[in-house]
Amino acid sequence: MGKSWERFVAWMGSSRRAKPVFILCGLLVAALFVFSAIILLNPMASQNRQLAARDSAGPEWATTAFSTALKESAAVQPGERRADLAGNEGGTGERKIIYNAGLTLEAPDPDGVYAFVMEYMKEENGYVASTRRWVDRDERLHIQMRLRLPAPALEAALAAIGGLGKIVEESLTGRDITEEYYDLEARLKNKKRQEERYLEILQAAKTVDEVLKVERELERIRGDIESMEGRFRYLQDQTEMATLNLLCREPSRFGTGIFRPGELFREIAGVFLKSLRLLALAVTGVLPWLVIAGLVLFAVFAGRKRRRE
Repeated sequence: MGKSWERFVAWMGSSRRAKPVFILCGLLVAALFVFSAIILLNPMASQNRQLAARDSAGPEWATTAFSTALKESAAVQPGERRADLAGNEGGTGERKIIYNAGLTLEAPDPDGVYAFVMEYMKEENGYVASTRRWVDRDERLHIQMRLRLPAPALEAALAAIGGLGKIVEESLTGRDITEEYYDLEARLKNKKRQEERYLEILQAAKTVDEVLKVERELERIRGDIESMEGRFRYLQDQTEMATLNLLCREPSRFGTGIFRPGELFREIAGVFLKSLRLLALAVTGVLPWLVIAGLVLFAVFAGRKRRRE
């Protein structure tokens, strides 16, 4: 082992200018720095592109996109007739769609938005299904509400509530349950007609055994009817009333022109911790290659010193 190390030191200290090991180490170090730069810069570049795309679209991008999606989600709006369903019993033929919308809003007074929404729900014959409020570590108030309102009033409600602040995010999903709705309605009518026939048979039964058999069938049919009626009421409620998940929060106070020393120090501490994290990642990635480069340089200088001696 000692002789091998001495030969390696002597070779490293020889007069040859270009050694393969130097070239290899240089390429590895360069590749390491390029790879680290790509990893560190790629997330920031991606975030900047997303912010630039949103800013270039204007402040009303979310409202416009939502309005278009609401109109295109169904070729026939609630209350209109569909030609392919016009032959259904009862002559309704309406498309049945379950609407779910989401709205994230930034407003300087979330409590004022909350009060407005409560009054607006009363005017639109809607109601508030659930509420939640909390304060984050930046002391920003958040109010979350789950609203239920008539489906035709959903677009107007989004426009009215969205005008109270800055729209951060807006979404819409529509699930078409027309086939399931009318299929369940037809099966429920058939079950009720079957119940009526068994009631007629029960009236004509002459023996106790016949009565017991008919009553067992009636009990089974009535159980099916109750289950179908529960499901049918649920579908009616979901299609007639849309769901709006609203989140209202205060905007960030940092950068609004109001100087608050506590918030400034928190921001400085956050930036300092992020820089420490990046520094730790860089040192962890570069340190092994620095050790290799140090060993190479040590061998070179040791070889030259040995040759001079």
